[in-house]
Amino acid sequence: MRRITAAAVLAIAGFASAGQALAWNQAVLANVPFAFTAGNKQLPSGTYLITPESSGAIRVQSSDLRVRIFVAATHSAVNATTGNKLVFHKYGDRYFLNEVVGPDSGFDAQVPVSKSEKLEVSPKR
Repeated sequence: MRRITAAAVLAIAGFASAGQALAWNQAVLANVPFAFTAGNKQLPSGTYLITPESSGAIRVQSSDLRVRIFVAATHSAVNATTGNKLVFHKYGDRYFLNEVVGPDSGFDAQVPVSKSEKLEVSPKR
C-alpha cells in the first residue's frame, strides 16, 4: 500500500451553514486527476468540493453537481500547518480516499477503511 497525496489542490472555499459550529463551515475544493473510491462509491476524476458535515460525515460533491455522496469520517483537530490536501491509499491502479487535511479551511477528516478497500487489502487466494 502506498499513501499518496493529490498534488493538484486548486482552491479553498468557506461555506456557512446555520446552526453548525465554526469548524464545520469550511470546505476544500480539489482537482483529483484520477478515478477514486470514497466510502464504497467509485468516483470519476474531476473537481470536487469536500465539506465536513456535523453528523460525523463529509460530503463529496463534484463541481458539475452530477455526483454528491456522504461518507462517514472522523473529524479531528487540524495537524498540518500549511496547505489543504487529500490523502489516498493506492493498491495497484485503485485509489481510496483516506483523509482530507484542511489547515487552511479549518478541518481534518479521517475516512475509515471501506469494505471495497478491505477487499483490495485482503490476500488473494
